[in-house]
Amino acid sequence: MSCRCSVLGGTSNIDVVRNGTPESIAEDIAEKLRVGVDIIGPECAVPLDAPYENLRTIADVTRRLSGEQSAPADADNLRC
Repeated sequence: MSCRCSVLGGTSNIDVVRNGTPESIAEDIAEKLRVGVDIIGPECAVPLDAPYENLRTIADVTRRLSGEQSAPADADNLRC
């Protein structure tokens, strides 16, 4: 019997999610994908003061580097 499980990689809440630059975010995500992490996300809860742009960059870079299709056209409407 074979089994497959997904691995969630903890992106640093402080270093990447809150204080990351587009370059450091891309480096973090590329490393996680290189080692086989299936799901990219913060290590725990998203800091309340995390810039929306960093969250969007995490999603966009993950899609680009993993070869996933772009987000739906109305994804920008999800912004609070």
